[in-house]
Amino acid sequence: MVLAIVFGVVIGLSTGLLGAGGSILAVPALVYGVGLPMSAAVPTALVVVAASAIGGLSSRSRLDLVQWPVAIIFGIAGIPGTFAGTALGRSLPQDWLMLAFAALMIVVALRMFRGNDAHDGVCRNPDGSIDHQRCLPRSAAAGAGVGTLTGLFGVGGGFVVVPALAMLLGLTAPQAVANSM
Repeated sequence: MVLAIVFGVVIGLSTGLLGAGGSILAVPALVYGVGLPMSAAVPTALVVVAASAIGGLSSRSRLDLVQWPVAIIFGIAGIPGTFAGTALGRSLPQDWLMLAFAALMIVVALRMFRGNDAHDGVCRNPDGSIDHQRCLPRSAAAGAGVGTLTGLFGVGGGFVVVPALAMLLGLTAPQAVANSM
């Protein structure tokens, strides 16, 4: 039980700080660290990650970091993409999926390390505020793409959502984390 609490704290901190990492950390922690079978670990991880995200969202929402029109369009557009990614994932060999997932993680890490200077103005007005009308089509496309990757690889997607919001839409890091939640 102590180990489960420690893992819960680490996963909550990761999700709260980065807006990502919940499912990618929770499922292995529950399976290998706590000893739950995969059939119990996945739904348990969903509850843990959802609780962490709600806690992080409530505090960031009070700070006006959540761009609600962007987040809603991004999320809605991701739903059909998730179904498409799931169907595609069922038709590909597991080895290919694991290799593609590893490659995606490397690409995302490198892109985040480089920063998003080239995309700072994508959805921004000259005063730095978000231009929601100009941003919504890009938000829908990015959401569909992230949804597809989420369905394809079977993970929560936060590790792709934050970089997509920052690099493709030009949200600041705190805004990207808040919108990811």
